[in-house]
Amino acid sequence: MKKTVIGGLMVTGFSLLVGGCGGGGGDTPPQPTMAVLTLKTAGTPSGAYKGIELTVNLPATVSVKTDPLNPKQTAPGALKLSGVFARYSTLTTPRPFWGRYSSAGAGKPSVVIINISSGTAEYPVGEFATLTCNLASGQTASLTDFSVVNFAAYGTGGADITGLTASPLGVTLK
Repeated sequence: MKKTVIGGLMVTGFSLLVGGCGGGGGDTPPQPTMAVLTLKTAGTPSGAYKGIELTVNLPATVSVKTDPLNPKQTAPGALKLSGVFARYSTLTTPRPFWGRYSSAGAGKPSVVIINISSGTAEYPVGEFATLTCNLASGQTASLTDFSVVNFAAYGTGGADITGLTASPLGVTLK
């Protein structure tokens, strides 16, 4: 009888010990602090386009780091050419791309106005830029929270190019 009681207590104790191991003591994954938005063009342009300008509406949960020397400009590295435009990031024309940030106010969302101009190169259609945004503490953002408005494409001499659109392609939380 003693052996049965002791054996039962040992099995119960071992079960409690193993059952209590939850794999980390309640660690929670780190909260994302950045949202990286990828942008793309689509369509069939009416001619060779050499520049684009667009406005990205941002959700209330994000902001964009600005340049300490020019608080209206996005900080270096916040806006990067990517995808089909990545090879154009080394163009020698003055300021081939820039982003201008405006925080929310008077019922309007925060926005980034993006201008990309090659000067001479003709751009292809596809992914063209990433915009790194800061997430408010404990917040999140999804692709549908971002929108593109006021898109324009232009060619030689500033000629309007039609048949092209721009939109968010994806968002990655980091």
